Amino acid sequence: MPPWAPSTSSATGGPPCADDYDHLSELGQRQSVRLGEYFARRGIHFDAFIAGTLRRHKQTLAGILQGMDRAGEHWRGKA
Repeated sequence: MPPWAPSTSSATGGPPCADDYDHLSELGQRQSVRLGEYFARRGIHFDAFIAGTLRRHKQTLAGILQGMDRAGEHWRGKA
C-alpha cells in the first residue's frame, strides 16, 4: 500500500461489532484533510477516486477533497 493511502484505523466506536463503528473520529477527519492538503501542495491530481461504500469511507474521501480545495465535488461511486 502506498505510504499516503488512507486507512480506516482512525474510525471510532471500538471494535467492528460496536454500535456505530462506521464513522471517523475527529483525528481521522483531520488526517484525511491533511492528506488532501499534502496532495494539493505537491500538485498531485487524480482522474478518479476509489472508495468503499461505508460511511467512514465517504467521510475520508470528503476530507481529502476538502484538503484539496475540491470540497463538494461529486465523485460517482461504484456499488
